[in-house]
Amino acid sequence: MARPIATEAQLDAAFAPLFPVFQLSETEDTWDRIDKALAQLQSLTKQGATKVSSYIAHIRDIAPCITRSLLSDRTKLSGTASDVINSMAPRLGERFAALLSVFLPPLLQLCARTNKVALRRAEKSLHLICHHCRLPQAIPYFGQALRDKSTTLRTTAASCLVILLEELDRGQLSKRVEDIEHAIQILAADAHPQARTLGRQMYALYAGLWPERRPSLFETLGATAQRYLSSVSAAMPKSTQVDDAQETTRTVLRVSRLPSQGVPVSRDPPHSQRVVMPEKERENMDVAPQEDDARMPATSWADPFAKTGVPPLPPKGSSPSDGIAYRLALAREQAKLRASQRHGTAQSTELSEARLLSRALLRPTASLGGARRVAVSRPAMNVSTPPQKAPSDKLSSLHAAGHVSTRKQFTPQRRPFGVINDDRSPDTKRMHGPTSPWASMNT
Repeated sequence: MARPIATEAQLDAAFAPLFPVFQLSETEDTWDRIDKALAQLQSLTKQGATKVSSYIAHIRDIAPCITRSLLSDRTKLSGTASDVINSMAPRLGERFAALLSVFLPPLLQLCARTNKVALRRAEKSLHLICHHCRLPQAIPYFGQALRDKSTTLRTTAASCLVILLEELDRGQLSKRVEDIEHAIQILAADAHPQARTLGRQMYALYAGLWPERRPSLFETLGATAQRYLSSVSAAMPKSTQVDDAQETTRTVLRVSRLPSQGVPVSRDPPHSQRVVMPEKERENMDVAPQEDDARMPATSWADPFAKTGVPPLPPKGSSPSDGIAYRLALAREQAKLRASQRHGTAQSTELSEARLLSRALLRPTASLGGARRVAVSRPAMNVSTPPQKAPSDKLSSLHAAGHVSTRKQFTPQRRPFGVINDDRSPDTKRMHGPTSPWASMNT
């Protein structure tokens, strides 16, 4: 295990072999050495090198190499440089202000690229700097980035401004009020919807921090921006919310009712956190005992579709098994009704129950899947059909002789070719002789 760095002598000894590597320019032969040197710098940062006062001076000396690696097209080298910044920013805290002008512009430049990997890495680094360093000096950098053409850069800068407004208090932001107001004016009229949403959040936080300045800022906005921000309510920063929550801490009792019983189940907090309530409020909050539930008439829970065989709809919050049973019963009754309709066994006395069942299957309160509408069979109507004329004797004799074509034949005015060819055969001529009506038809 590496020893922690606690003195300037140890820090100088650790940085001595790294300086020659950081002076190299990035080529195909040297980028791997630079990547290993950056990884070693990250490990030194984690070992406590940031606690030494000369650490920032050493970082400023090698900052050009870190910046070049951060903007490199090689994904591995750029990722290692991002990891170095991510490891030093939370440990330096407010001391990172000395390096803000060195690393913030290249990180914002990465946010304008189309490479999603580089964009997410830069966004992560910027959020870490805003969360842990809490530097109001970064607001002008983000305000300048809001004028860029890149939508990803504008949305990232707006999200960083929201984080700063949430983390910093009014005293720390007092010198940057005009920059914040200018940023809100730009975001309220931005073309990107995500940027406008972040602008609404900034305006809500601004109204919570400076309520007296809200009307004057609202008047400077355009008509579209005023209509967009008119419904935004003031919001307090996280630091103010934490202080208020510590002053007005309350314990909430969680009470739940089982579907089959009327006894409440509660988890009592420890005695030191238990809230003492007046007697009247306690009477109003108490749940009725189980005896009162037992005395309730059974008709209050009766199912209006009891005749159909469908169980009552399970209440909200019941166990999933009750819902499955209800769904199976609906499917079973639906299958019975369809079977009776197919076989024609549905009687007129069952029509009312069938209608009730179809309504039960289509109730809007059934949240466990909808069923199709069931078609209810109706009684057959007596419709008199006109009597058909009996065929005449002459037409029936022609049908019997085969001289008249039927609907099954494809040629209505002549006999099929198979019959004609059969009549032309020598056997047919010999049988019928010259008197046959088909004997005169020769090919």
